[in-house]
Amino acid sequence: MLIWQRNRPGKRARRQSGATMSQVMDAIQRVSILAAEISNAGARQGVGVGQVGAAVNQMDETTQRNAVLVEESAAAAESLRQQAANLVDRVAPFRF
Repeated sequence: MLIWQRNRPGKRARRQSGATMSQVMDAIQRVSILAAEISNAGARQGVGVGQVGAAVNQMDETTQRNAVLVEESAAAAESLRQQAANLVDRVAPFRF
């Protein structure tokens, strides 16, 4: 057997290992791209959650202001009711 014939299995193994390394490098690159996409999606999701939080806070503030206005309106209505009753009592003697 000649020397070059004995080296054939080694050459084949080197070619196969080179192809395998190339596949591994491609897979690593794909994983790296996916990790970057996941990171970007997480950042966008974080922004969206922040916006939702801000909207909820704004709705809460508006609800609290409305509750105060409702209480003030109820107090004003009760005051007007009392004034109207007082006026009816004062005008009653002048009725014919």
